[in-house]
Amino acid sequence: MSIFLPSDASPQEIRDCIHEEMTQALGPVNDLYSLTDSVFNDDNVHAILTDFDLLVLRTLYDPTLRTGMSRGEVAARLSLILSRLNPIGDTLQGSARAEISPKWNELISIALGAGASAPERIRAAERAVVVAKKSNFQDVRLGFSYFVLGRVSIGQNPSASRIAFEQSNAAYGKYKGTEIHRAFVASQLAAFALSAGNSAETIAIVKPYISVASQYENYALLSSLQLLEAEALELAGRTSEARTVRLDSMASARYGFGSETAVQARLREIASLSPR
Repeated sequence: MSIFLPSDASPQEIRDCIHEEMTQALGPVNDLYSLTDSVFNDDNVHAILTDFDLLVLRTLYDPTLRTGMSRGEVAARLSLILSRLNPIGDTLQGSARAEISPKWNELISIALGAGASAPERIRAAERAVVVAKKSNFQDVRLGFSYFVLGRVSIGQNPSASRIAFEQSNAAYGKYKGTEIHRAFVASQLAAFALSAGNSAETIAIVKPYISVASQYENYALLSSLQLLEAEALELAGRTSEARTVRLDSMASARYGFGSETAVQARLREIASLSPR
């Protein structure tokens, strides 16, 4: 395994890449969109290794497992290994295995890819939502489908984009452990509220998720939420508070976005949302 890091990446991007790629080099090389609490998900919600990811590694390297074992031999040992490494799991009710959907994966790839036109990306995201609903996914894929639809629709149909983000938030809200997923949605919904000149709504949206972004060590997201709050405070005439929040966001912004040029670009981008 080789890991290549771009020289102009931000400190957070480098850290995130090392976390995921180094871990995958140790064995669990696949990504699954159905995983809620893992960096092994191409939705890029989690920035650093989770407890789930560490459990996967500890299980993989358990001394009772050896190279050359058959699938059946490994399966026969997993229950005892997991009971020893994660005893609380024995007290929890299991969930149905999440089925892989190649069609849904393909549609998401088209929607997020650079090779399709804007209308093609929107159509792919809309179809991904339909597939997710019909498949009745019991995981984060429906929420992510709506999130992608919101992202690709912003430039073409802002009203539909906002509705998609609201639906994404509702879909994520049905499952535990999706606070960080909803924090990403909150940053989008707050941008709409700020653009509409609703400072109180903007603050109410971002406030609960600032601590979430900090807890999950996603400093690019954290600084974005703080900057949205600062612009809303400024809009409300609370200039002194806005200045404090904006100053607090700078350390996170420099780690999350890297160069001073990138930080200033993010500042201008969020400031441009405000009617002021």
